[in-house]
Amino acid sequence: MRKKGQPLTEYNEMKTRITVSITPTAVNGIDAMADSLNISRSELLERIGRGMLQVSAVNQETSGD
Repeated sequence: MRKKGQPLTEYNEMKTRITVSITPTAVNGIDAMADSLNISRSELLERIGRGMLQVSAVNQETSGD
């Protein structure tokens, strides 16, 4: 079990608490992605930031000429 103030063995460095401002819609999307991978929101962002997961844009075509 990890003790507070000690690095996680998986990444071998301390995590830092940060604050970001995003819309409720974005929170729901992040939570859905994390849930689909059975990981936390924090772990999802960690993996994206480390290049362990890639995010691709969904093409949304707009109608109306």
